Amino acid sequence: MKPSAAAQTRMEVPLDNGTVWQGTEAQLRREHPDWLPFAQVVQATSDVDEIEDGYFNTRLPSSARRYSPLEQQVELQDRVLKSPIPPRRSAAQSAPRTTGDVPPTRRKPNPNRNTAQPPDVIYAGPRQRRRGWHPLWHLGVGMSVMFALWVGLSWFGNWWYTTQNDMTYTKAFRTFSVDFAVGHNNDRRNPSHFIVQNDKGHIIIVELPADDARKAVIYTGPQLIGDGQERTPVTLRFSWNPQTGRYDLVLHIQNQTYVFTNDGKQFVPPQQ
Repeated sequence: MKPSAAAQTRMEVPLDNGTVWQGTEAQLRREHPDWLPFAQVVQATSDVDEIEDGYFNTRLPSSARRYSPLEQQVELQDRVLKSPIPPRRSAAQSAPRTTGDVPPTRRKPNPNRNTAQPPDVIYAGPRQRRRGWHPLWHLGVGMSVMFALWVGLSWFGNWWYTTQNDMTYTKAFRTFSVDFAVGHNNDRRNPSHFIVQNDKGHIIIVELPADDARKAVIYTGPQLIGDGQERTPVTLRFSWNPQTGRYDLVLHIQNQTYVFTNDGKQFVPPQQ
């Protein structure tokens, strides 16, 4: 026996509690006849002529939900897509395409586009989490900066020391002069004038007793050997010798000192 059209037609009714009742038309007529005005056809039968006219009741049930025609169309499409029953070929062809769970992303903003309009959405694949820098990378950068700073400060210190020597002792050859009374040529009232010079590594000391150039005396000091020694500054000072009761001449070259003994008339260079 061929089943009737009511037994073949699939129906559904949206309820106020958010659920949807589904079943055949025969079940709906038998169990909930007052829901017929709000029923929606999910899968219709071809024998539509077997449905009697005036079949549906016009009385609204208290538990049914009212839908506008537009809401009914949207709700029907959603239920068809989610229903486990495969839709008809016509319904499958008319169903809108969906992208599923593809995450959208925004396009690069166009400066000529009106900012009031929302940007287009396209698929750009799964988002990747941005990875931070490793702590060792920060440590390496800090050590490099400290090393560069140390080199820069060392270079600046050497440059500043050389510049000061150039301004104090001249740049062409290092020269130093001082006046001091050492007891030569009765220089108590008029102190003797001393000049010491590093002339290309040769140390030369010139004494003008009582500042008299006609009685000038020249002493030679040690010779400096090595790169850059021709620019090494040299200085003089005088030290009291309690054994002789006179002032001795002391020559300073970097961290070395040379003592010239005073014999009352001139200075005696130290033994090499």
